[in-house]
Amino acid sequence: MSHPWDFEEKNFLSWLIKRKPGKKHLQLEILQSIYFLFRNKQRDKINTLCNQAFENVKQLGFLNDSSPGSLLVEDRIFADITQSFQQLTEIPDSQIKKHHFKKQIDGVLSGNKQVFLDIYENDFPMVVNFVTKNSGTVENAKDIFQDAIVIMLEKYYHSELDLTSSVGAYLFGISKNLWYEQLRRNKKSIDAHLFFDEEEKDDFVFPGEENQPDIYDDVSKNIENLGSNCKKLIQFYYYEKMSWNEIAKRLNYASSASARNQKYKCLEQIKKHLK
Repeated sequence: MSHPWDFEEKNFLSWLIKRKPGKKHLQLEILQSIYFLFRNKQRDKINTLCNQAFENVKQLGFLNDSSPGSLLVEDRIFADITQSFQQLTEIPDSQIKKHHFKKQIDGVLSGNKQVFLDIYENDFPMVVNFVTKNSGTVENAKDIFQDAIVIMLEKYYHSELDLTSSVGAYLFGISKNLWYEQLRRNKKSIDAHLFFDEEEKDDFVFPGEENQPDIYDDVSKNIENLGSNCKKLIQFYYYEKMSWNEIAKRLNYASSASARNQKYKCLEQIKKHLK
């Protein structure tokens, strides 16, 4: 027998995939608010680590003070980085690639400062080079790159990443697409062929264009008042897309069915305290 929340979960998943606003239903807006809350928490965590890594890279001499507002990557340094990037993407052993990719993703998720520094030393300069050559600044590249990391993690949660590629390849591709969308919204004259392959262009949807639901603040407050397990449960399921078996194991529920039933109770607690 289906639960009343199950129908809205289908609508939520459809919204999450298509990124198109659906009809306003309280339960759907609660689920959307849950997603935005944990995405914002993720972004805040990532941004703090990114800012630290950016300052470290700046101190290493990547920023040229004589040219305010732009990051100048020397040809030799950029060539070395590009060569390393190409060598990584051409590794023939897919298992080696997967291991390296997973290690970097795990490092980002755990907040490993060395992993962030490595990403900013090896991958960020390519994004800066691209953005500053296409009507942008270093600050633009910095913001775009941070959002790209959050989006990459979300794609990882949704099993949408090819683990035989590389973190650098994904971050560069996502950053290009984000910068294209920003230029388009600002009505800049752009050549889309510089940003997309034809097959990639049609599939790309800019994440987060939708406004947060009007009840977002109230839902956020209610979530913060939930018990620790309830907060983790809805984060794991609605944002990190964990399976019920994994959630049950992580939160010590007797079974996946027990975890699923607890989810309904958590949602009802959120809904009950809304004005």
